[in-house]
Amino acid sequence: MKKIIYSLVIATILIAGIEFTGCQTRPQSTEEIAAQAKIDSAKQDLLEAQQTATTEEWEAFKTESEIKIRINELSIADLKDRMFESGKKDDVLYAENINKLEKQNEALKARIKNHDNAENRKVKWETFKSEFNHDMDELGKALKDLTVKNTK
Repeated sequence: MKKIIYSLVIATILIAGIEFTGCQTRPQSTEEIAAQAKIDSAKQDLLEAQQTATTEEWEAFKTESEIKIRINELSIADLKDRMFESGKKDDVLYAENINKLEKQNEALKARIKNHDNAENRKVKWETFKSEFNHDMDELGKALKDLTVKNTK
């Protein structure tokens, strides 16, 4: 009984092997070649559209970021004015914190300016965007925290 089962299994495997090795790829017809050309053209059009969208998205992101940076600059200037008006002993520590935040803001300004070329925008756009937004949010929180600590 075992010999019959093994024989059937081996025969099935051999028949399947013969069938698959006997298959030949047929040459492509002119219709298939034309369809493939249309697919390639559509892929190219999609790629160009994505690059255009990325350029538009970049411009919007850049404008929004520059506005946030300018708001941060105004906040820092306001904090400096308040520091000089208060005349407290903690002004040295407060001034160090303000200078640190000002340097962070300048670094963000430089990052957005350095990333402003088409080649950089294509590479790692999502990574740059998320990291930049995270850093911008952290700077905003630090500015708010500094004003909260100063008023208490």
